[in-house]
Amino acid sequence: MNFLMMMIKVRANFFFSFVASTFLFISLPSYAEESSSLPVEVIEVHFSEYAKAVRISGLLENKSEQSLGFKISG
Repeated sequence: MNFLMMMIKVRANFFFSFVASTFLFISLPSYAEESSSLPVEVIEVHFSEYAKAVRISGLLENKSEQSLGFKISG
């Protein structure tokens, strides 16, 4: 495939994408008019490193224990 054929294919694909997206954009109902505004609050945030690392220790144990049985045919 030569360069000219590639350019024609690229332009055809671009044109098809443009037409399809324009059609979808026009055919979709406008929800911007129906939406109501919501109040938004902006809070300033400051990040800082802690002086000490948090260390947690404790005893790990099982919450429950079950016996499993298997039947083998034969």
